[in-house]
Amino acid sequence: MQLDRKVFSTQFVSLFGNFLMAFLFSCFIALLLRFFPVDIINQAITPQYLMKKSMPSFSLVFYAAIAGFHLAFSGLISGYFDNKVIASNISYRIRESKLFFNSDRLAKYADEKLGSLFGNISIGFLLGSTFLLSNFLPGAFDSRHIAFSSSNLGYSILNYHFNYQTILWALLGIFIIGMTNFLVSFSITLVLTLRSRGADYKSIAKVFLSTFLDFLKNTREYFKAPGGEKMEEG
Repeated sequence: MQLDRKVFSTQFVSLFGNFLMAFLFSCFIALLLRFFPVDIINQAITPQYLMKKSMPSFSLVFYAAIAGFHLAFSGLISGYFDNKVIASNISYRIRESKLFFNSDRLAKYADEKLGSLFGNISIGFLLGSTFLLSNFLPGAFDSRHIAFSSSNLGYSILNYHFNYQTILWALLGIFIIGMTNFLVSFSITLVLTLRSRGADYKSIAKVFLSTFLDFLKNTREYFKAPGGEKMEEG
């Protein structure tokens, strides 16, 4: 359970960081745009429309779950390329290739960052193209990611006078988005990890149940900032 608590608290801090940085940066951009004649932006995409996309609803949870799936899938892509770099000795090939000027720096970058690079590229494409599914499948499809939703909130607040109730509802919606993003992506990754180690679905269900019961019993432990204690060797 200690591992579950640490993973949850670490991801919760990451979600809060996503919210804070995206919100503040979008506010900065909104203030910066006031010095330029770009009213066409507000005419094309109104703050009211952006705020509505963050309001709590069933579709909000569904769209956030889609984003959670994309996060898990991009994690798999990142892991694939990390393993590909090792299995194919890509860093060694770069060092020995005149085409890449025998670059040790590029080889080190490929060894350490290639997986995360492809993971970030894939999550961008997945989140940005989800709406296209509406053209092929019945129903409406979209994605809600906490960073984008936080940016929409910051931009909207600085470009329209919303009442406090509306802002609080939007904040609740963003919290729901963030938690759904995390729970879906974490659950998918955990299931795949346990299945890869030979666990059956009955055992996986027990793991989820025990984690849920521990969360109810020791909720505060799951929201504590991750400590800096060292892992024991052995």
